[in-house]
Amino acid sequence: MDQVNNKSICPYAFKAAMVTIDSSVRPCCRYQDHKSERPVVDTNNTLKDIFYNSSYYNDLRDKMLRGEQIPGCKRCYKEEEAGQKSMRNQSKLIAPSTDVQLEYIETESGRHCNLKCRSCGPEISTGWNEDLKQSDYLANEHEYIDRMEELNLFHYNDALELLTKEECSKLQILKVTGGEPFLSKSFLKFIDNLYQWDFCKNITIVIYTNTTFVPKIKFIKALEKFKSVSLQLSIDSVGKRNDFLRSGSDWKTVEQVADFWFNFKSENPKSVNVAICTTVSIFNILTLDQLFKWLIEKEKEHSIFIDIYFVVLQSPKYMAIFNFSKKHKEQIKQVISQIPGKPRQTSKLIKMLDNAVPTTISARKDLKDTTDHIDVIRSEDWKQVFPEVFKLIYG
Repeated sequence: MDQVNNKSICPYAFKAAMVTIDSSVRPCCRYQDHKSERPVVDTNNTLKDIFYNSSYYNDLRDKMLRGEQIPGCKRCYKEEEAGQKSMRNQSKLIAPSTDVQLEYIETESGRHCNLKCRSCGPEISTGWNEDLKQSDYLANEHEYIDRMEELNLFHYNDALELLTKEECSKLQILKVTGGEPFLSKSFLKFIDNLYQWDFCKNITIVIYTNTTFVPKIKFIKALEKFKSVSLQLSIDSVGKRNDFLRSGSDWKTVEQVADFWFNFKSENPKSVNVAICTTVSIFNILTLDQLFKWLIEKEKEHSIFIDIYFVVLQSPKYMAIFNFSKKHKEQIKQVISQIPGKPRQTSKLIKMLDNAVPTTISARKDLKDTTDHIDVIRSEDWKQVFPEVFKLIYG
């Protein structure tokens, strides 16, 4: 697979399927198309049929082989144009091959979640349901104003219970996001199926969890059967800042659950990796040093290496760090350039701030308007929790 001369071709189209919350399928989590265009896994349409035989996949592969630009791949194109590596050309999980074989499944476990994170929304969290029911402003903001009945749908991803032994026979990578996977009965059933089929030993599983509770022991035991396990703990800050950004969480509990997973890694050093996955937004960008400090303390406490991955928030646009003024971005760069201990991650953030193209001109106004509105509903006050951000933007 020539990804250097062919800027369109991508291994995900030939090796992967993402099964989204509503059981529709696309090549990867970043692929942008309309839901109505996607095939759906159901009792009459299997994932095998979709992946190997559908015009949706075969047309996409043909266009890539011809080197045609794919509109759904624009996020990766945009990153590459900015001088960054994209998911298309830096994946370590999928071999760069055009041989068509389903080796990688990514899935959203359903909307069921016990949190309502500021960086999230009702599309993938039931935690937001009550906020939207109380506010036409938020219902309109998230485009639910004319479809409020959908807040009762897709708590679980039904497609996961329809996946067959044959469809999973070549599976090498399973990546699971939420909602919250460990609250999803469909995901837990799928894990049990893989265990019963004796496939776990062939599979690397990557799970994104909100670190608010420890799963039942039977699922911990099932994880131990996988070839390898990568647990991505979604933690965006420390203390009250994390509780604000990840509303519904309690920092004391988050620490206890994180310690459980760090111990799990210590007990299974060859097969288990645990990392922190942080969504970087205007709220936490100025205090990442506190998260790094906590992480270093945990590394010493557990005598393990703990990596941290930054996911730079794209939406909501008013929280995206690259959507603020050049003056604000220069001040942000000055702050994060002084963070000790993790220069690789901070240098990437600085490079992104230098190269990313803004996607809105109203972030400063929208940040205050929308955040103030959510604060009223939730009885919170972002100005008290993040005084340094208020001073930076409005000071």
